[in-house]
Amino acid sequence: KQKCVPLEDLAAEFKLRTQ
Repeated sequence: KQKCVPLEDLAAEFKLRTQ
């Protein structure tokens, strides 16, 4: 996995997955 993952990117991906 990536070394550093921005919270915004993580939240955006999570929202897209759960949408």
